[in-house]
Amino acid sequence: MFKRIRSLFKPPKESEAVVYTLGEFPSLLDSREKDVSRILSEKTQKQRNTIRDLRSALKELVQDLASKEREEAFHPKLETIAKNTLPLFERAMFSSLSKDLPEDPEMFYHAATESLKGCVKGLSGQGRYL
Repeated sequence: MFKRIRSLFKPPKESEAVVYTLGEFPSLLDSREKDVSRILSEKTQKQRNTIRDLRSALKELVQDLASKEREEAFHPKLETIAKNTLPLFERAMFSSLSKDLPEDPEMFYHAATESLKGCVKGLSGQGRYL
């Protein structure tokens, strides 16, 4: 019984050390970088597709909002705000949503973040009264 317990806490046997020459490092690092990039791309593909789909849906909602006939507001000042603000809101949102997102995961997330920031600004700026 003690042998079994002792074997659980023993450090694992070290595998034989791999030796590389200095000239092999560039190709080894390039190969590893390609593998890491491929894995990153594969693991984030689902989330990137979801973000693209959500942006398309948001774009459709903004188009739908802009194309709807509105009922006249209860107060003329509110009607003026809606009439003047909606085109500005639409322009700000389309500006943020129309930029294509790159395929490279790192560049994709940077561009998606900038798009999100633009949408939030549009909602807090021109869209605040809508």
